[in-house]
Amino acid sequence: MLRGACGVLFSALLVVSAFATDEIDPADERTTAVAERRYEFHLHTLEGKTVDVSAESSAAVTVVCFLGSECPLVKLYSVRLSKMSRHFAAMNVHFVGVNSNRQDAPDDIREFLAEHQLPFPLVRDEGNLVADVYGATRTPEVFVLDAEMKLR
Repeated sequence: MLRGACGVLFSALLVVSAFATDEIDPADERTTAVAERRYEFHLHTLEGKTVDVSAESSAAVTVVCFLGSECPLVKLYSVRLSKMSRHFAAMNVHFVGVNSNRQDAPDDIREFLAEHQLPFPLVRDEGNLVADVYGATRTPEVFVLDAEMKLR
């Protein structure tokens, strides 16, 4: 069942993020570098709650969504991401929002959260460290990780 859920989730997320991602060429040496990255991180919400994305978590699948509070596409897709998060929660799929935008002040993020009511945590990536590891370059951009933290 998990393979089915992961496949459906992956297909649905492709629709959400296809416009914002580059195609991966298996012959490109960068593909090996992507496969060897460590996608685990520990960041905090604006309220100070620690959010861990790691192989030690109980998640079968983790969906990391790079979001910006001012981005019009994020505002449009936040409804779809919220629905997907609720739908796949029963299948042990965890969603995490990451805000790496320097221009998004904490008050901007709070306003965004008040308006969009995400059912998953949104953490702040100061200095773009997590975005750099993932290779995220725009918002929204979505990454799907399996239980072993491998990018799918």
